[in-house]
Amino acid sequence: MLVLWEGKKLNVKHIGERLHLDSGTLTPLLKKLQGLDLIKKYRDSQDDRVVIIELTEKGLALKKEIVEVPEQLYCNFSEDAEKLLVLKKSLDDFLAILS
Repeated sequence: MLVLWEGKKLNVKHIGERLHLDSGTLTPLLKKLQGLDLIKKYRDSQDDRVVIIELTEKGLALKKEIVEVPEQLYCNFSEDAEKLLVLKKSLDDFLAILS
């Protein structure tokens, strides 16, 4: 959802690249989001091979509901802030290796 909130309307290939997921992993996730009416999926009118994912109104509204979650998580780890930063750097490094 974070990737979609940044882009609002993206093709499946771009989402997969951003999340480091192949289509076999990404497709069931997108189907689940579509079933929850958070996204709509359709083919590009210019190129039928390209599948576009777009947020629904419900998907856009969800962002407003959870915008404070990262800050709340950080507050819960405030005593271990250094460990949290080390974990984030480790995850960033790991994702960079996958790219």
